[in-house]
Amino acid sequence: MYSEPLKFKSVDVPPTGFSLGDQDLVVDRLWSDPDKTTSVGKDRVVSEYIPNTFLMVQVEYMIEGRGKIHAAGTLDFSQAFLESGDDLAVTGRTGEFENVHGSIHLSVFDPETFQNDIHLLP
Repeated sequence: MYSEPLKFKSVDVPPTGFSLGDQDLVVDRLWSDPDKTTSVGKDRVVSEYIPNTFLMVQVEYMIEGRGKIHAAGTLDFSQAFLESGDDLAVTGRTGEFENVHGSIHLSVFDPETFQNDIHLLP
């Protein structure tokens, strides 16, 4: 799937300016294809900045008519992430996804789009 931001909000915790603990809140449109012709749902992302280049991330994927997939993990948001991406663990599921486990490989597709490769096991 491909995600494209619909809404974005930054939360600045003290001290003022970019610092540890600041959060980004994002709602994305999810697309089944890179040309963004078929919408399959939305996601909600909470990212918190922690030491070095790391982000603690929680994502709720809401797949229309199928259910939800929750994922979480720590991403190293450095040049390595920009080149090859990183993985989140699937931590919760509903609907069709209720009894599956797996991971989601998150990578940059283009400046406005992330690629979300979902790997699920029964």
